[in-house]
Amino acid sequence: MNTIRCATTAGIRAQTLAALVAAGAMLALVSCGGGGSSSSDVAPTPTPTPTPTSITLSGTAASGAPFNGATVTVADSSGATFPAAGTAAVTTAADGSYSITLPASAKPPFVLQAARDDKTLVSAFADAKDSTVNITSVTNLIASRLSSSGDPTMLASELKANPTLFDTTKLNAKVDEVVTLIKPVTTAIGDATNPLTGKFAADGSGQDKVLDSLSISITPSSATSVNIEVAAKAKSADGSNPTVVAFTNTTAPTAALPAVAAADLVPSGTTPMIADLLKRITACFALPLSSRVNSTAKAATDITATECKTIFSGNDPSKYKHNGGIVSSNGAFGGIFNAAGNNNVFDRGNFEYMRSNGDIVFSYRSTDASGIPQYSLLVAISEGTPAKLMLIGNQYVYSGGVNAYQQYRDFINQPAANYYSTGYNLNVNNQVSAGSPIFNRVEVTTPKGTVITLKPTVGNANLDLIQNGKPLAGTSFVRLRSVYADPTNKGDPATSSDNTGLYFASPTYGEGDVSSIPAQSVWTFNYFLAGNSGTKADATQTYRTVSRAMTIGEIKAQALASLTNQGIADAKSGTVTNPANPNSGFINTPAKGPVSVAWVVPNNALPPAQIKIWGSAPAASGTTNVNFDDQAGVLPSARTGTIACTKATTADAHCTAAGDYVAGANVNGIHLWASDSRLRQFAHFYAIYKITM
Repeated sequence: MNTIRCATTAGIRAQTLAALVAAGAMLALVSCGGGGSSSSDVAPTPTPTPTPTSITLSGTAASGAPFNGATVTVADSSGATFPAAGTAAVTTAADGSYSITLPASAKPPFVLQAARDDKTLVSAFADAKDSTVNITSVTNLIASRLSSSGDPTMLASELKANPTLFDTTKLNAKVDEVVTLIKPVTTAIGDATNPLTGKFAADGSGQDKVLDSLSISITPSSATSVNIEVAAKAKSADGSNPTVVAFTNTTAPTAALPAVAAADLVPSGTTPMIADLLKRITACFALPLSSRVNSTAKAATDITATECKTIFSGNDPSKYKHNGGIVSSNGAFGGIFNAAGNNNVFDRGNFEYMRSNGDIVFSYRSTDASGIPQYSLLVAISEGTPAKLMLIGNQYVYSGGVNAYQQYRDFINQPAANYYSTGYNLNVNNQVSAGSPIFNRVEVTTPKGTVITLKPTVGNANLDLIQNGKPLAGTSFVRLRSVYADPTNKGDPATSSDNTGLYFASPTYGEGDVSSIPAQSVWTFNYFLAGNSGTKADATQTYRTVSRAMTIGEIKAQALASLTNQGIADAKSGTVTNPANPNSGFINTPAKGPVSVAWVVPNNALPPAQIKIWGSAPAASGTTNVNFDDQAGVLPSARTGTIACTKATTADAHCTAAGDYVAGANVNGIHLWASDSRLRQFAHFYAIYKITM
């Protein structure tokens, strides 16, 4: 029989826990030296886990570039939103970082949103605990996959209606799905950071480089469906369309993105270099005009400020060329040469793609001193040590460009004729030398292989589309698909009398045909100079879009700014019809002063950036009428504006010497035009006339 002995304190210390475990010892509590138990014999009372008094979520909001200045909100499963009403807003810092504290009573799961301008990024988190939760273009895709409608911006309201919409398991499954989809890009970059909860900095490296290298578009096509497209922003031949993975909210990605070489992805650190370049451009425009250029400035060599010279390649503004434009008072960066450019601000830079030669193409926003914003593209090259981005332009000799264009054509006096159109706007300036156009024609090959021809016409600033061998004066909008707004009207707008001056694709595109064109589609422009009626082009330039045209379903899901009800009523009551043409319709211009326009901007609609009118006026001879158009830029906050009569040339006779419209001038069309940060253009056009359907 073994005897249990009381060990001394020193003896107990000499034994290690490892030795006791190895020996399989069973310890028994034995009272030694007395009948009672000592305090050391009583098991300690466990310390209770403190109840958390709050939940802190923090992370980075980015789309590659930091999503700085965005307002961050969190919605819980009960529908409560944080920060609570009346408390200070939470905004992202310059580096995209944010931190928001929720009360312990907040009920998971949570939906996070970062909203800025016309863009909202969404994320999700399922647990009531402190955590890193990023809000990025990738988490936006994850949120889309959780949403019952596919629209990430609807996830919060959907969660309120169904608090069991997602949990940790469902969320992790969607994270894994997206990680698998983009794995070829993350593998090439060598970054396996969890896109939802992993810590990263928006510095153009690691996970941020992953964001820079992905093109992700999520476009609602109805209240319950979205179209999704994902592609890698990899360097490729200038005429090569990217490979995309396209799916909807009701289908899963059929495959991962194709393999991509690390050398073909955006160089690390590009994001901060884009931001630095935009800051340097802003610093140039912040200088007084007299400090930017000499007193008779017209050419690049007249720029005197170092701050302005050093934004260009080789510190030499004369090296810059873009679509035939060089730096000059009436060319590229003309704002440097005149007071209208004073204090223009350049920001919101976002990497878009690399050209085959390695040049960086990025989108940006410029805002003039009055507050009117505009989105466009710049081309830059990396130079120097340490490397900086410097403006170089695309170095193209001739004008060109293409943008997704969406229009709702609203017939004030004939609502049954209202229709939607979607397609692309082809932009080629009607360049003139010695009074004659320099082009015979420009042939544009679409991503689908169709060839579209544009030609110069007298009096028009841009080349016009040719259909059935005839130029369509003032038309550069290729309507791939058009559908009447009234679902009971099964006709085709292309066959209406309105098509005599408009370009409709033949055969018309279906919804799937429109959505199958990649966001970064390539359009090839072949230029035939004056006198060249042959088949060999004098020059070829390629253009890549950053967004595709919307399907008709997607346009219907996109709210548009509209004229006020009173404005529409006034247009109806003021309509004048030519007795010889029952379909004619116009509004007389005011006897004095500009044309006034008022509009409303529904929720989730883009505010107009431009208002424009079309009309006709008696010619100077008084025997015929001539067409005119006038326009004005407007602030995003504006809801009214005026359009002044402006002479297009010294011979233009639609304005009086005092700047009023001449007697007999009239307006037959009005539009409200907007452009989003993805360079898509939207027009709500109001026709005063009627058409034969």
